[in-house]
Amino acid sequence: MMAYWHKVRPALSHFLLRDFSEPIQAETSPRWRGQALGWFCLAALIFFTWLPASYFRMVGWPWILIWQLGFLAMGIWVIWMLRQFAIPFRPLGYGLDWLVGLTALGLVLSASLSDFPTVAAWNIALVLGYGLLLYGWVNYIAESTPKRYLLWGGLALTSIITSLISLFRWQPSASMWQTGDFSAAIRNAAPFGHHNFVGGYFVLVLPLVTTFALAQRGWRRWVGLLAALIVLCALYVSGSRGAYLGFLVWAIAAMGVTLWRSRGPQRQRWIVASLVGLIVIVAGIGSNPRIRDLIGGIHINASNSSNQVITVADGPTQDRYFMLQTARNIWRDRPLLGVGPGNMARVSNLYRPIETGTGLDHVQQLHNTPVQLAGELGLVGLSLYVGWLVALGGLWLRLVSKNLEPRDRLLLYGVGGSFLAYGISSLTDYQLENIGIAATLVINVVLLASLASSYLQPLKQISRRLRRIVSLGSLAGLAVAFRLWAPMDVALALSNLGVQEASAADFVEANYRWTMAANLVPWDPTYGALAGQQLLPLQDLVEDPTDQETLQAATLDHFQAAFEAAPYDVWFNQNLAVLHFQQGDLDAAEYYLSRTAQLLPRNKNYTYYLLGQVYLAQGKLDQAVSAFALEGLTNPQSLTFANWEAAPLASIRPAVLEKFSAWSLALLGQVSPEASGYQPFYENAALVHWWFGLPFAPPSPQPHLRPLLQALLEIDQQPQQSLQILNQAIADNPEASELALLRAWLQPDTYFDAYLDQVQTPEVERAAAKRHVYQYRDIRQWLASLPSEATKHSRFQLAMAYRNQSAQKIKTMLGSESIIDHALVDLLSLFSFYPREFPALDRFLESRRSAELSLPHPTQNHFQITRPLSRQ
Repeated sequence: MMAYWHKVRPALSHFLLRDFSEPIQAETSPRWRGQALGWFCLAALIFFTWLPASYFRMVGWPWILIWQLGFLAMGIWVIWMLRQFAIPFRPLGYGLDWLVGLTALGLVLSASLSDFPTVAAWNIALVLGYGLLLYGWVNYIAESTPKRYLLWGGLALTSIITSLISLFRWQPSASMWQTGDFSAAIRNAAPFGHHNFVGGYFVLVLPLVTTFALAQRGWRRWVGLLAALIVLCALYVSGSRGAYLGFLVWAIAAMGVTLWRSRGPQRQRWIVASLVGLIVIVAGIGSNPRIRDLIGGIHINASNSSNQVITVADGPTQDRYFMLQTARNIWRDRPLLGVGPGNMARVSNLYRPIETGTGLDHVQQLHNTPVQLAGELGLVGLSLYVGWLVALGGLWLRLVSKNLEPRDRLLLYGVGGSFLAYGISSLTDYQLENIGIAATLVINVVLLASLASSYLQPLKQISRRLRRIVSLGSLAGLAVAFRLWAPMDVALALSNLGVQEASAADFVEANYRWTMAANLVPWDPTYGALAGQQLLPLQDLVEDPTDQETLQAATLDHFQAAFEAAPYDVWFNQNLAVLHFQQGDLDAAEYYLSRTAQLLPRNKNYTYYLLGQVYLAQGKLDQAVSAFALEGLTNPQSLTFANWEAAPLASIRPAVLEKFSAWSLALLGQVSPEASGYQPFYENAALVHWWFGLPFAPPSPQPHLRPLLQALLEIDQQPQQSLQILNQAIADNPEASELALLRAWLQPDTYFDAYLDQVQTPEVERAAAKRHVYQYRDIRQWLASLPSEATKHSRFQLAMAYRNQSAQKIKTMLGSESIIDHALVDLLSLFSFYPREFPALDRFLESRRSAELSLPHPTQNHFQITRPLSRQ
């Protein structure tokens, strides 16, 4: 294969580069042995980049073997190169080697002091692979012009093929072209698995593809420019606004350089062309639905000309603001070395601001590269980021001042433009663990170092003694990486088998697979969570008490393993709490539920309700009342559950309602009527007060209530007024089935048959439905007449958080199995949902929870979780 490649490569180089002014000369220097290993590494990384959802397949079986074998081949080749003493092996030079060493030292120090050192070591092993790629290819290319341009052309060709794959896999909806609604379609995630990765990659490679096209002549230049246009199209449909910003900055910089280098009449023509190009670019970006969504979400509220408040309703932009606050909290707690490489998802709940509400649960990254590095590596990481910027930028400036060959100058501009465009884009996302992007950044450094070798002072080769030491160090690094990778690979394979066996109802074998996987990789919560999840439904099928105990113990052990691997995961804490509660271990249940309430104070999983049940079972009546009232603030519908009609909840219901009423009225006095959460909170509070016949006189003005709620609040005293409200609302919105249902209850003789027709009720069910509506003529009894199971919520995107494709299968969030809701309440959509960000409510919950239950948020408790149990 190597001999075949040596024959093919000159012909390929000649075809790609024959338009350059200087002919390609045959190499006279000794050739590195083992070159096929280096090319295999590049081929593996390129092939992996093209796989669908490659970012997720990176930690999925069997795809993980592709990039791991590539990096192992690269490591073997670098060690082999170091031992070929007849050929010079050179450092990177220009201060870059010092930065490599300091980066390695910073990573190791941060990992050693992190809460999850094995997770950090996994990420360091990946960095080692890129380091080997960097040194191996820098020495392979050295000052060789043919190799340099072959690598440049190969990078451009790879980028073009990637853009074609991306566009081919782009799946806009058929109705998009008819309705003109492009918002969802302009967010192409292919092939990386997320649209921000796609945008980041294409803005990174676009300058390199463009300059490579300009380096050609004749028809090849036009073909190359057409290919660059294809890459630009792929960038546009990615929907990544950060990538758009990076492209805009690069385009302006390219126009500036062109104008600066032009002279005379040529400059005038370029000025006109640049203005036209800039207008086209701005118009094109401005036409993108993602940009329109951002601009449409910016509101300026001005009471007078000197008092303006700018608010941004765009969700991703708000998320980035909260992530900056998360980074600030990390800096307050761990300023020097951060939380550790790759540890962000495991600890972010300790640092998320209270105001994030129900969002940003265990985020994987902070959507800003320097901020992410500062969070994971502290001041050391931020210093390294600045150091790399200064070193690479300084080297680029030194080269740009030299008298470079035209093609070399184009390459230099391509590399510089690539770094510039991606550097700007990376301020909105963190993507260094994405193989396609990280490998391209490394190749950029290789190309820059190659230019420096040709035009700056030649570097001295590394001594033979140092080469031996470095080769042994590289071998040790590869051994450590293999020690981390091998168990993970086996665990992923076992998990994949477990998923298949569980789907085939072979639960014994599936449990065996996941148990083995958890033992192999105890730092990954995925396998314990999956094993416990699939055992849960089996408990209802086992009749023998001994077998039930064994099954319960095994389930608890699996969830405990998941918790120990990720102790700040809200779901893992609540799952353990419910299991302990079911087994009668009230202290343990209180412990885990207390952690859940602190880590995610406002959620939809009935945490405070469960905590109230535990307090009640422990005889802590005051705490139970407070917990249930907190659940009422978070989820007002919980106060109407059927469980309140029976002991022991019935005895404390008046106290809970009294406290809820006082708290809700107090909060309404604090919330601005202009706040996004004001109306839903007002409506929910009014509904609860109406349900229980409590007086409701908030100090704040009444908003314009939903027609359904207006009619319901009037239905006792003024039924005709309610009917008029419903009729008007139905005339405005004939498809609103909830309005038709309430009207049908109000006057069943007139409207019930029409409602049954509207919802297409089968004929066999119509008689029973009519009997039911005539049976319950009291509105509250009717609303509570159809019991149903309380809504349960699932998880998603865990493959990002835990870097394991199998984690997507984790769905279970346990709650109290005894919660009985009302189907009609859900069918009518009586209770309103709160916005994800509702700062006034979240701060009020924090104050009440801390005062009543002594469970402060970690950001208010030195970033620690209160530990209420001494035995823990």
